[in-house]
Amino acid sequence: MTEARVCLACGRVVAIGNWCQRCRNRRHHRTVVEGRPLCVVTGCDNIAKTAQRTLCQKHYVPTVSLHAEVGPLPSLCWCVDGARRYGRVRYEGQIVMTHRWAWEREHGPVPDGLHVLHRCDNPPCINVEHLFLGTSADNNADKSAKGRQARGDRCGNAKVTEEDVRAIRLLRSSGERLSALAARYGISETQVSDIARRKSWAHVE
Repeated sequence: MTEARVCLACGRVVAIGNWCQRCRNRRHHRTVVEGRPLCVVTGCDNIAKTAQRTLCQKHYVPTVSLHAEVGPLPSLCWCVDGARRYGRVRYEGQIVMTHRWAWEREHGPVPDGLHVLHRCDNPPCINVEHLFLGTSADNNADKSAKGRQARGDRCGNAKVTEEDVRAIRLLRSSGERLSALAARYGISETQVSDIARRKSWAHVE
């Protein structure tokens, strides 16, 4: 049985050739009328993004405009212009973070379960000398070690302050009931108990 031909663009079954009538007309318009060439990547049959470019949308990687910054490491940070946090680019048909894109271009794909982390703590930086691989646990440990992990009253949902925590511990050690402290500070008895036993807010002396 003869295998059915399908359109390379949309997957519709075609009687002859590699394109359905609709995609053939669209392809003709883009290549002839707009003057857009085929992608130069070997084996790719897609049309280039514009007449001036030679790569299709899948293989095109935009030029990342950079500026250098003095950072905590000996080498300069290479930062994506206009990026306040992590920059993004389209790469192989997907939107990816620029620091991950930079790492993969230098070292290859990131293994499953790992993330690309910054030694310089500068999110827009894509200098591969400032990047390293780590797990989510590594990232959290790095944040805590460098004081970037929000905790205590720096957290937006904190219901008590560090001064409240010290007062709760003092009152609880003096015999104040959990229920009374919970009502006074607007938190649960479990939260009062955790604070008093330093199960939470352990960083507060």
